[in-house]
Amino acid sequence: GLKMRKYLSLLIVFVMLFSATFDSFAAKKFEKDTIHIIDGSSGKEYNVKVVNLIMGGNDVISDVPGMLFNSRTLVPVRFISENLGAEVSWNQEKKQATIKTDKKEIILQIESPKVLVNNEEYVLPDNVPAKLIGYGGNYRTMVPLRFVSEQLGMEVGWIGETMTATIDKPLQYIKNIYYDDSTKFPEIVIKTTGEVETSSFFLEGSEVGGEDRLVIDIPNTKLDIENESIIDSKGLVNVDVYENDIKSIRASQFEVDPFKTRVVVDVNRKKGYKITYNDEKKELRIKFINLVNDIRIDNI
Repeated sequence: GLKMRKYLSLLIVFVMLFSATFDSFAAKKFEKDTIHIIDGSSGKEYNVKVVNLIMGGNDVISDVPGMLFNSRTLVPVRFISENLGAEVSWNQEKKQATIKTDKKEIILQIESPKVLVNNEEYVLPDNVPAKLIGYGGNYRTMVPLRFVSEQLGMEVGWIGETMTATIDKPLQYIKNIYYDDSTKFPEIVIKTTGEVETSSFFLEGSEVGGEDRLVIDIPNTKLDIENESIIDSKGLVNVDVYENDIKSIRASQFEVDPFKTRVVVDVNRKKGYKITYNDEKKELRIKFINLVNDIRIDNI
């Protein structure tokens, strides 16, 4: 009956919160997935494994997926331009892709293991070159994910069981977490050593007899709290607030390979929120804002 359903829902919420593979649910769908491709240079056909991509903690969906080619992950060059903010140009005559940011110029030649970075020559890992790959009737320029991402200042991790590559800003440390009520809306401040990204979701536990909570994941971060008074005996962060419908803030080193910190904010009722990063102050701010629950029209 209803009681059993409530219990089951609570159990599911609990499992979701404490299961480290939560992010990989989306990725798991493709776990054994292979796709059929054509090598644009040789005309040979292959079945290759799909590689899932998680960037800054969020799933990346593209029309041509990442793929494993000779044990290296290749991604469409458009992934680099759309997600890493680089300009990409293609020279049809020379079969060259140029990836440009204000600091770097990377020139990749189709089928060549050699690559130019700011006019300096490098050899691509395992000699796996950029390739023209046909998939679903379209040909795409595919480039080595790890080499290009690392050249553009990102860090690449690998989660073997779900065939997932993670692309994140460089590893940072979380030094402090506190509640700030000096502003118009209450804010939670997370002090870091440098820029971080977040993915977040709201768990409406109250609908199944539990608690409402905001869950914020901060990929590629290590918990290194300087204020020992907020760390409990298990090494978890615990900050009691009990103000403005915010009960408490908890944080833990949720994953270690690759690193991820999870911050959970327990609230009395669902609230709107906005997350921003301040580069100057090196802090992440979670601002709670009021939600509109109901709109009515009155004829007067």
